[in-house]
Amino acid sequence: MYRKGMPSALPFTIRLKGPDQISGGRVQSVEERYDGVARLSTTDLQLECSGRREHTDIKGGSVVSRTEQLPVTRLAVPARRIIEATLRQRWWRPYLRLRVSDVDMLAGFPGAGGTECRLRIAREDPARAVEFITDLRL
Repeated sequence: MYRKGMPSALPFTIRLKGPDQISGGRVQSVEERYDGVARLSTTDLQLECSGRREHTDIKGGSVVSRTEQLPVTRLAVPARRIIEATLRQRWWRPYLRLRVSDVDMLAGFPGAGGTECRLRIAREDPARAVEFITDLRL
């Protein structure tokens, strides 16, 4: 899978917006943001990220925000279980789309749903992401 001399790591972000609650002139929202790195090893794809959750409460003319740190999440996905890795180009938000063969493989990883996970890539990193995907397919 991984060849020496090729990019072995790809930084990514994941953003999850919780449902906003609006009632009686009060708005409460929750947003999670994860910063992580995807790494290639000889046998698997390793995903690691740390995150924070921001709670915002708006009532009348006041805004109260608090941030809580979330635990580090680590996941090793065996290369033989990855059925698709593609870069999706969006104007503002390119992302790496991973699909795996086992529905439980991504369980517990932020933003994963079923057999799919989307890792947002910085706009300046699409070439790096393409090289990463090429190495992943080897």
